[in-house]
Amino acid sequence: MRTENGLKLYNTVKRSDIVIYNRNAEAVALVECKAPEVKISQSTFDQIARYNIHFNASILMITNGIDTYCVKVDKQEGGYHFLEDIPDYQNI
Repeated sequence: MRTENGLKLYNTVKRSDIVIYNRNAEAVALVECKAPEVKISQSTFDQIARYNIHFNASILMITNGIDTYCVKVDKQEGGYHFLEDIPDYQNI
C-alpha cells in the first residue's frame, strides 16, 4: 500500500490518496479520500477514473468518512459495477 502517490497524467502532476498493490507490485485498488464536508459526486468519480488511466486497478473506492462507494472496473465492457461491500484483499 502506498499513500499520496504522485503520478503524471496528461503532462500534469497529480496525487492519488491510497494505492493498494498485489505481490507483483501491480495496482489492484485505488482509494480517493475526501473531507467529511465534501459531498461525493460524479466529479469525484471522474477524478479517480482519470487516475486509474495510469494505474489500471480493478477496484476503485471513494470515501469522505461518512459515505463510502466501491466499484469494480469492468475492463472488458468499459464500465463500473457498484459493490455492496469492500472486497477482502484476497478477492481483489
